[in-house]
Amino acid sequence: MSAPHDVVAALLVEEGRVLVVLRAADRRWYPGVWDLPGGHVEPGEAPAAALTRELREELGVDVEPDGHPHLRLDGDGFRLAVWVLRRWRGRPTNLAPDEHDELRFVDMDGLAALPLAHPHLGDMVRRAIGPPRVHVMAFLPAGTAGPVEALRRTGDPGMAAMVGAHVTVAYPEEAPDPTALAERVRALAATTSPFPLALGAPAAFTEERAGAGLNVDDPAGGLAALRRQLLRPPFRDLGYPAHVTLAHPRTTPDGCAAFAAAQAAALTGPWTVREIALTATLLDRVDVLERFALEGSALGAQPADLR
Repeated sequence: MSAPHDVVAALLVEEGRVLVVLRAADRRWYPGVWDLPGGHVEPGEAPAAALTRELREELGVDVEPDGHPHLRLDGDGFRLAVWVLRRWRGRPTNLAPDEHDELRFVDMDGLAALPLAHPHLGDMVRRAIGPPRVHVMAFLPAGTAGPVEALRRTGDPGMAAMVGAHVTVAYPEEAPDPTALAERVRALAATTSPFPLALGAPAAFTEERAGAGLNVDDPAGGLAALRRQLLRPPFRDLGYPAHVTLAHPRTTPDGCAAFAAAQAAALTGPWTVREIALTATLLDRVDVLERFALEGSALGAQPADLR
């Protein structure tokens, strides 16, 4: 079986819209459907350099992508690396009419009306230009985070550049109303005491491709208690295990290597969670919206019942 082709693409984002290209009807692969601009990586060429070349040749724009794509996808015979670009020089123009019949900037409603080359394209655009995904996170303190960050920078440098090592306390799928979530976090932080957590054994997971993380132990039950109160109805606890992600399946090409490195490193160590943060995640960045100190008086105490 032949090795997959390496392909690069860009989400060019402008005022809440993204540039898509209509592949020519006589193209061998995916004719007559809408796609992202980009192309194949030449032998010996760095992916970021290939993207710069392709966008200059096809669109007449100059870009400076960093070395780490914001998303990776495996397809039938190809490996796709995608960058989100919010700045470029020049106005996109169809300089490759043999490849593209049309260029168009579209918002989410416009994209929904188009036949797309990839089933994941709509989700990629939504994550880049749609409302941010709001999480609650507990970041690891510097002393504990140091060796963990070393593994993250090696195993998934793109994700490590976007957000620090953390344990997710609540996911958007569990708490889909950001306003109500913020109110609940603010109220609970005032009555929740700092609580201990500890790094556990390495964990491997798959989602199209292998990823890796570290399990997190909750010896005093403080995290579990916080989640019970935070995710009470109308929110719902989906039972995600506590972990620190080292390599995410959507952003790294080889989580298996990160898992092996974590096993070799044998990281352990307790820390105390003294604050939690409300964060907003787009495809290319994670913003900390607000930090909340845990102001309860006794280490490991249960959050107050706010019903």
